[in-house]
Amino acid sequence: MNDHLVSGLLNISGHAAAHVAEPDKSYGFHLSLLNLGLMTGFNCKATAFEADYILGYTLAPPTSGISILCRARIWAKLLADSQTRFQRCPLLFPTEETDRLLANLKSGKPSLCAYVFSHPNMVEVAGIAGIDCFMADMMFTAHDWDNIAHLVRAARGTGISPMIRVQSFPWAEGTDRRTISDAARALSLGATAVTVSVGSAQEVRDLVELKDDWHRQIHLRRFWTAEEFPEYAAKVRAGTLIVPTVESEGALNELDEILAIDGIELVWLAAGDVTKILGVPFKYEDPKVMRLVEGAVKTAEKNGAAIMYNMGLDSPDFDSMAAAAKRLFDLGVRVVGLGAMEWHMQMALEHIRKNSIG
Repeated sequence: MNDHLVSGLLNISGHAAAHVAEPDKSYGFHLSLLNLGLMTGFNCKATAFEADYILGYTLAPPTSGISILCRARIWAKLLADSQTRFQRCPLLFPTEETDRLLANLKSGKPSLCAYVFSHPNMVEVAGIAGIDCFMADMMFTAHDWDNIAHLVRAARGTGISPMIRVQSFPWAEGTDRRTISDAARALSLGATAVTVSVGSAQEVRDLVELKDDWHRQIHLRRFWTAEEFPEYAAKVRAGTLIVPTVESEGALNELDEILAIDGIELVWLAAGDVTKILGVPFKYEDPKVMRLVEGAVKTAEKNGAAIMYNMGLDSPDFDSMAAAAKRLFDLGVRVVGLGAMEWHMQMALEHIRKNSIG
């Protein structure tokens, strides 16, 4: 127990009312206080609103001096309680209780996945709309690691699950070992899921070992003693999804083997390239493609896994997209990719322009 820290928190709370006249400064005060709580291992379960606030995803910063004062005293109490000191914030470490994708995979419910190619605001929009997870594509967009960190933080405020697609190119010869380190980095930034376009089952075996990597949220002190590590490691493993993306001939030829790998709970059949491999490019619901998807669903279920499949670029309107998603869910697909939110914005804007101006 750090008496100086608790004393400091109480002293800070005495100045909280001064921020009422300047609400913009209360945000910085509050954020600093909550960051201090994070670094010392507070019990986030007791103050779920505070957990949301530290990530910056409530609608507005608090402007009540009494509210800030009470919050400061809450942190002091939590830090003084040795029984809660080492409990970790569930919003930072995904579990079935706090993460939509994890919960849905366990319960058997369907999930929708939107792609985010740009700003963290898009993540919040998708989360508020009730979308279960988002996929941030680092293969073909301008996403860098700093932006990925902000996307993950944006996700935690609305419950949407972050899935990061790290850079790879499975259509080339050989194996790119860098994808493993990039996948580890995405997880260390707090992503629930990392997806990698793979060329073989062996690549998946190498990647799945990341479920036991201890570097998640490396900027925080997540356990304080060696005795606490096993509990921490178990939580990390349970809250980590390694999602192989199958869109190369090598991976498609070994699909059954990939689905049988221990620790794999979800496999993404990337529709565009799969349809090209099958000789029906961009015909996303061609009978040949649907037979493959249906067979993959059955094989996945035998191995305790699930299939993700995405809609294509041929959807003429939102009603058609919803109908296509329902057909895939009825087929047994557990996660349906909706495509990029930026595409949807373009569709909506073009519809408005066409029907207003012509």
